[in-house]
Order: sequence, then C-alpha cells, then structure tokens
Amino acid sequence: MLILALFYAMYLISWRIYESEEKVFKITTFITILGIINVPIIKYSVDWWNTLHQPASINILSKSSIHSSMLFPLLIMTAAFALFSLLIFLMKYNTELIKIKNKGLDRL
Repeated sequence: MLILALFYAMYLISWRIYESEEKVFKITTFITILGIINVPIIKYSVDWWNTLHQPASINILSKSSIHSSMLFPLLIMTAAFALFSLLIFLMKYNTELIKIKNKGLDRL
C-alpha cells in the first residue's frame, strides 16, 4: 500500500511541477498505468508469497479457517459498523438539508 501511496504522491506532484499539459498528461498516464499494474500484485501477494503472510482466514467459497467463536462476533461487529456508518451518513445528510432549507428561508 505504501507503493500505491507513492504513486499517488507522484501523480499529484507531477501536476504541480510541469507546466506543459501535454507533458503532464503523458507522465500522469504512465504513473497511472504502473499503479494499475501494481493493484493485482498487491491483491495476490498474500497467495504468491505465503511464507511471508498468513493465508486468508475468511473464505466465501470454501470453509473458513477461523473458529466460529471468533467468526460470528466479527460478522456482527462488521454489520454494526456498517449500520453505524449509514446512521452517521444519514445524520449528516439531514443536517445539510436543514442548512439548505435555512438558507432558502433567509432569502425571503
């Protein structure tokens, strides 16, 4: 992930450094292509170099290696986090709607 962050930083810096748009487009396209090639490498690195990483504990298509006493609380907390995130989003959305309505009333 650090490598992807470096690609992103190079992408942003190249827009600041070069003034010629044609040169910037060529450089940022090259950086983007390298970043896209790097994504599957990051994804499958755990499977390719399994001596460095623990294999996946939760598998959708096959039996998970994680014990059920750990799996069920993990799934419950994941669902709770998703619902909490949705709640926060809806609260923020409601706040923005109220702000928009109040600005509309100020114009009258």
